This record gives sequence, structure tokens and C-alpha cells, in this order.
Amino acid sequence: MKINLPARKVRLIGLTGSIAAGKSAACGFLQKLGVPVVDADILARKVVEAGSLALGEIAERFGREVVRADGALDREALGRVIFADEVERRALEAILHPKIAAEAKKTIKKLLDSHPLVVYCVPLLFETGMEGDFDLVAVISCSREKQLARLMARDSIGAEEAERKISSQIDLRQKVRRADAVLENDGELEALGREVEAFVAEIARHNRN
Repeated sequence: MKINLPARKVRLIGLTGSIAAGKSAACGFLQKLGVPVVDADILARKVVEAGSLALGEIAERFGREVVRADGALDREALGRVIFADEVERRALEAILHPKIAAEAKKTIKKLLDSHPLVVYCVPLLFETGMEGDFDLVAVISCSREKQLARLMARDSIGAEEAERKISSQIDLRQKVRRADAVLENDGELEALGREVEAFVAEIARHNRN
């Protein structure tokens, strides 16, 4: 673990990484330690529920074929469009990000009223220019080889498609350079758990001073 703490207390942490780097696993460990986590991916699913304003805008922009017969979003159909075309991906982000941000702001405010530390897990934190919104930005890091292997296994896809998905985000090495803290996830899951535990303990010590 590498960490560069600010002079002020750390109340809100932005947690990011890249696809298949281990953000979800890190969030699970944080929650086990009693740190509340707001997950942008969960909020993203919430704002596109059947009948939502965002889903209507998505259908208008990308066509009715991205909406299933039951009225829910067809994520696979939409994914095929956005991962193949940066312009289309940007169009989707323009629809979703303001709505996700509004939900996140409301949820985080409520949690900060009753918890000393809150983590907002945001896959596209740097891509959307959010690094100034937090007391500290942490990145889950792993090698490109590990990332590729995990993504292929997780999504049951080939190397070419996995590389395309990884390349759709800012390079993980660049995120590591821009982060205040880096948690390594090149080993076993238990090792990441120890990294997260040490990270939370270091934040707690800093906030007591």
C-alpha cells in the first residue's frame, strides 16, 4: 500500500481503479470493516430501472432494441454499442452521470451525518474529472496481465474483447500516478483484504491526530 495523506481529516474517499482490477472486492472488505460504501454501479442500475427518465432517454438515443420486452434495460445490447464506439459511450455517460451524481450526493450526505468515514466507489472517477470532490482518492491496482485474465474469466470473453473494454478507460498506470493512495491487488483475495484493513487503520490514525 502507498498513501499520501492530506493535512485535513479524511471523511470522504473516492475509490476507483479499472475494469476487473478489484474494486468490488475492496468494497466488500470495507463494508466488513464497518465503512459504508456508496457504489456508483449500483446507483447506475437504480437510475435506469424500468419506467425511469434515464431509460427513456437511453431508448430515444440508442433505439428501442436496447430495451427488453419487459421494459428493462438490455445491458448486453447496450454494451455492444458503447464499447465499440467512443462517441456512443460519451452519449450514454451524458445521460447517466448527472443522475448518478445527484443520487450519490444525497446518499453520501446522509451517511456523513452518522459515520466518520464514507467511501464512494466510482469506476470512472478520473474519466469524469471527480478527483477534486474527495478528501482522498484511492486506486485499486494490478498488473495488466492480471486484469486481462480476470476480465476474460469473469465475463467469459476473448482476449480481443477484453482488451477493448480495458482500453475504453484511462490506463490504470496513469490512475495510479494521479491517486493519493494505491492498494495492490496482484495476489490472492486475502492479500487485498489485508491491504484494505491497513488502509482503513491508517486513515483512522490520521483522523485521530
